[in-house]
Amino acid sequence: MHMWQLCHLAMVVPIADAYYEADCLEKAGKEWKTERKTAKRLKRNFCFLKKKFTCR
Repeated sequence: MHMWQLCHLAMVVPIADAYYEADCLEKAGKEWKTERKTAKRLKRNFCFLKKKFTCR
């Protein structure tokens, strides 16, 4: 995959998961538990990409 595709997946998938896990879709961004989980997933994904692609 191209780097832009991997970055897109690393960012969009956790955000989409948070949207679908929310009780009320209009307030998905205001639920602190969902937002905390999403932030941890985003950080994990981007740290993984950074480790994988800085070694080249």
